[in-house]
Amino acid sequence: PKPAGAIVRLWGRTGRLPWFVRWPLRAAVPAAVCALAVAAVYAALAYRYDLEDLGRMPERSIVYDARGNELGRIHGENRMVVPLEEVSEWFLKALLAREDSRFYRHGGVDWIGVARAAFRAVRDREVGQGASTITMQLARNSYNLTRAKSFHRKLLEIAITRRIEANRSKREILELYVNRIFFGTGIYGIERAAQSYFGKPAAKLSLDESAMLAAIIRGPNRFSPFRHYEVAISGRNMVLD
Repeated sequence: PKPAGAIVRLWGRTGRLPWFVRWPLRAAVPAAVCALAVAAVYAALAYRYDLEDLGRMPERSIVYDARGNELGRIHGENRMVVPLEEVSEWFLKALLAREDSRFYRHGGVDWIGVARAAFRAVRDREVGQGASTITMQLARNSYNLTRAKSFHRKLLEIAITRRIEANRSKREILELYVNRIFFGTGIYGIERAAQSYFGKPAAKLSLDESAMLAAIIRGPNRFSPFRHYEVAISGRNMVLD
């Protein structure tokens, strides 16, 4: 095959180089081949997941009276799916500040964030923040990928993320994310979160309310104002900063 022939020719040409250049290059060739093979395998695995599932989010069944008036909602997840136009711009800004400040500048995987997380892990000698972008979180939550910290899960998550970014616009990804995300105490999606925590629709959220809700995402129990009000305030202030 032509790629194999090119690799053989490249390998042969390195023989003219000094040893301290030759051997690093020769070590890099099989590493690059292995990386491409792994990427191809996980890209194939990612195609097993239906992208239509991203928009399939269970809501509660609505019960109406004989005149068509809504009486209440039963069963299902406590969620109300809304278009992005009905979400406060303050919340969207707070969300990006908290979860993915480079959202519009990466292709689903923030390699700068990955490098930063790796550096912190080496420095602190423990696994810390996983550098997950909004799209990666959407992939994980939509397909119930195991939360176990393994290379297989992370590589699969990255492959699905790249596929999502190739087939959905950034605005579509944001809309799917804000409607799917868990806000604690059985609350899903920004619309029900706004109603449950502040008694108003998501479109009416103020800056400080948006910052508090954005803080909840990373730790729904820890930052819940219903359970730990002072911690929720500190999370809000962190987002504002």
